Amino acid sequence: MKTSVLFSSMLFCFRADYAPPFKDKIMQGLRDLHLSPAGQQVLTIFHSEKLEVRPASAFQSAIDLLDRADKLRPASSPDPKGAAQ
Repeated sequence: MKTSVLFSSMLFCFRADYAPPFKDKIMQGLRDLHLSPAGQQVLTIFHSEKLEVRPASAFQSAIDLLDRADKLRPASSPDPKGAAQ
């Protein structure tokens, strides 16, 4: 039986130069979100169980899926990002 390739359905990104003194607290808060009832409610809204720090390579299957979709889109399709042509 064939199965779908696993891929991440959500991601949070920070700019490479984003370095406030409280960044570690933000990251820890995101990692611990699932430990409190309020955090669990937030995760439920986004259909998630837990947030994890992952390397960029963990998102390669999602990037590949988007690349395949772009190749299937007809050349005359409007730009989905709304960019002027």
